Amino acid sequence: MPHTTETKALRGLAELGRRTSGGRDSGDGVVAEMATSVFLPGITALRRSPVIGVLLFIVGVVLPVIVVIRVYTGRDDLIGLALDPTFLLVIAAVGLAAVIARLLAIAEIANAFKRAPGIGSKTAIATLIILTLGSPALWVALRANEARTVVGNVFASGNGDALFEPADPAAGVDPEAVKTILLLGGDAGPGRWGLRTDTMILVTIHEASGRTALISVPRNLTRLRFPPGSPLADRFPDGFDDLANAVFPYVSTHPELVESYGSSGLQPEAVALSQAIGYSLDVQIDDFALVNMQGFTEVIDAVGGVTLELAQSVPLPPSLPGERPLPPSIGPGL
Repeated sequence: MPHTTETKALRGLAELGRRTSGGRDSGDGVVAEMATSVFLPGITALRRSPVIGVLLFIVGVVLPVIVVIRVYTGRDDLIGLALDPTFLLVIAAVGLAAVIARLLAIAEIANAFKRAPGIGSKTAIATLIILTLGSPALWVALRANEARTVVGNVFASGNGDALFEPADPAAGVDPEAVKTILLLGGDAGPGRWGLRTDTMILVTIHEASGRTALISVPRNLTRLRFPPGSPLADRFPDGFDDLANAVFPYVSTHPELVESYGSSGLQPEAVALSQAIGYSLDVQIDDFALVNMQGFTEVIDAVGGVTLELAQSVPLPPSLPGERPLPPSIGPGL
């Protein structure tokens, strides 16, 4: 039987071997496990505590991957996902849980290597790295939670009373009928040449309930498409080569297009633009309404004018030719 002193010496050599070869309490082993846990929490804990390791890996890796896959597969309906309070809550919870899982993984390693040299400083550095790398996830979680609150307030169901009366079947109204009207605001007016539709708004009306939705079409939308077989589709097979608000003047300056699109008796420029927007957005446009600058002033006059209280003087543009003269400025006051 070896002497007691020899036994202690052998144990000391074995312990030194474990430390120098990257064993359980070696500094290199701590750093390696912590670095792994920053990206794959729970992996290094599997051999010490399989249950904890699996849970940390599921929360820190599997759940975020599932959320990313869900967003990717639903990328065609991102607006719908952004307006889903439940999905926003899931994003907030998963983002926060992913960061916490990594912090718990570091804590588990620190406990397992509590006798390793410099374990305190290594734990602090790893924690700082996780919080720094995880700040985007924390920011996303915070923003998702804020968005969930806003969506909940905007789309709150209220006291349960119906916002609109249901359609009366006896009235012969189709409960599924929807009508879409294109509102156009042009910049034409006295003293101006041509017209560009700087304002284009699609108004969709659910006839049975009266509910209405308005969607603004940007005037600088490019590559507007035209229905196959139409005159402009033949000229621009890859889409209109100018901004969307230039369709109107393009048609008006080409007599053959005016004749072709005006065969219905409607304004040809508006017909061409309605077809382009309807085809590009896959929406059936049932009618349109066009108002120019002069028409806009007449609309204001028709509703009795608009009263403004101005805090300071506001300069006015030059008077339109043939219209009532305008003062150089108005205000302050009513």
